[in-house]
Amino acid sequence: YRFPGVDDVRQLTQVRPRAVYTTRNGLTDDRVYHAFEDSRGDIWLGTNPSGQDVVTRWERRTGAFRRYSTNDGLPSATDVHFAAANAFAEDASGHVWIGFAGGGLARFAAGVFTFFTVADGLAAGEIRTLFFDSRGRLWIGSHAGGVSRADTPDVARPQFRTYTVGDGLASDSVRSISEDRWGRIHLGTARGVDRLDP
Repeated sequence: YRFPGVDDVRQLTQVRPRAVYTTRNGLTDDRVYHAFEDSRGDIWLGTNPSGQDVVTRWERRTGAFRRYSTNDGLPSATDVHFAAANAFAEDASGHVWIGFAGGGLARFAAGVFTFFTVADGLAAGEIRTLFFDSRGRLWIGSHAGGVSRADTPDVARPQFRTYTVGDGLASDSVRSISEDRWGRIHLGTARGVDRLDP
């Protein structure tokens, strides 16, 4: 549902949506789990993927949906290393990053997806959260593999450093990531909050 802008969320009870979108309009599935607005005002949607169609983007300029699939460099929805788009973030260069429920991370840059896996040093398991800190580093929280960090995410093949319980995390299930004003990273885990000083 796309509503007009309101000053207070409670006003939505009195407002009708401007548009209702379904698979008939171009969504990959009617079940939408995640939505992310990039700096261009486009909306990226994580749905239940169907076949080769994996990620959907609503383009503000055209008002149309664009589906991305295996033809765009993404693995198919039936790939063992893949499932629905689960987390989104955008770096300072305008590249959109997408973490997947089945594991793995994709970067969308210049119209092309690049896919990263544990073979690249990325944490294993479902990617739950993505976060760019004040220094431009990308942090990737995994459901079962700890947290990974890429110090230079804009290079062709970033190097990922992964922290786990073996490095002092309370849990390898990292569910949220934030940064305080001193540059320390706070990780919400299955066993409480960890603070990491990079």
